[in-house]
Amino acid sequence: MATKQDMTHVKNISLYIPRMAEDSHKDSQFSTLKEFVAYRFRTLAIGIVKDIQLKNGFTNKDGRIYYKAFIHFDEWFDNATTRSLQHRIFNPRDYGNSCAKLVYEDPHFWMLLENKHNDQKQYAFELVSKLEKQLAQVAQLAEMFKLSQINAQYHYSSPPPGNKRSRVSTHGF
Repeated sequence: MATKQDMTHVKNISLYIPRMAEDSHKDSQFSTLKEFVAYRFRTLAIGIVKDIQLKNGFTNKDGRIYYKAFIHFDEWFDNATTRSLQHRIFNPRDYGNSCAKLVYEDPHFWMLLENKHNDQKQYAFELVSKLEKQLAQVAQLAEMFKLSQINAQYHYSSPPPGNKRSRVSTHGF
């Protein structure tokens, strides 16, 4: 018999990771932390990461830098792992107020919380800005194409050198 947790639908939520070490990826083949994080979520069958925002967190007494990370997904995979993970994210009281954790490299883990500061407005503004830039590029390309068409039309309609057009007057002069 399926449990309530098994029947829960996976939601496409964003995550907040309150503490992510800048050097979490140091022992991996990835050159950036963002690549490493996206890889971890994909290979652990959690989902496909769309974007990762890293905000300044703090530096500990040893000089290690930590970020606050916001993970946005294209999609969450629908499987027992993600259903269990999301249940733990949404219901920490069921687990003694312990937040969900993702072990990215034993014994190291990230605490996973739901991103309640949904930056969808910011994404909307960024998307509009990106689309405006693309539209300006398309307009510029259209103008360049138009000018090249005019140039080509002028080039092909002018007589070749040495072949002068006869001048015929319609007034009989």
